[in-house]
Amino acid sequence: MPVEAILFDFNGVIIDDEPLHLEAFRELLAPLGITFTDDEYYGPLLGIPDSEFMRRLLLMRGRAMAADELARLLTDKAARYMQLLGERDVDLPGLPQCVRDLAAHMPLGVVSGARRPEIEFHLQRLKLADCFRFVLAAGEYPRTKPDPAPYLYGRAGLEKAVGRRLSPARTVVIEDSPHGVASGIAAGMPVLGFTARVPAAALPGCFAYLHDFTGFDFAALTAAFERRPADSSR
Repeated sequence: MPVEAILFDFNGVIIDDEPLHLEAFRELLAPLGITFTDDEYYGPLLGIPDSEFMRRLLLMRGRAMAADELARLLTDKAARYMQLLGERDVDLPGLPQCVRDLAAHMPLGVVSGARRPEIEFHLQRLKLADCFRFVLAAGEYPRTKPDPAPYLYGRAGLEKAVGRRLSPARTVVIEDSPHGVASGIAAGMPVLGFTARVPAAALPGCFAYLHDFTGFDFAALTAAFERRPADSSR
């Protein structure tokens, strides 16, 4: 069975900006006495919207924060992220060429916990906006990863955009976070784990793993997909 479509995560998959999010949060939370380790960030706190990041972190630390204070912090974090973005290179080697090749063979979508303006900014900057038929951003689905809702909504949106049904078993998810992998699998979709920042051991259940997009194309994806165990749905 050939691959019919691909749903990409965004942060850490289309752009290498997770270190910027980590740095921005760490700078703003340190004066409040709230800290987190790199392992926590790239583990239970990775792949979720900023508001959910804060909810989970505060719960982990047994802290509370007034709604207005939290809103200000998230606004300041978004501003600091944009400032860091202007200072750092977040492009992933080989990603633009890979996306363009895949888009020539099948419809692509984005399913992300990032804010829509951030996603659209980078897709335009990378000249890849026309490669993606559908984008689903933070706040546009009812429950966050690892719930299957993001990828269920993403596939439904991509189906509407292309005007035909897409088989879940042939719609590949590309993810770099444990929550994202779990979300894709729970939605009944095979997941390709991207391991530039997170080791494969932290992303169980993927049918294959990719560390670098350089040279990765439709033929490579097809070969990896066809090598899956015969009784595997992922």
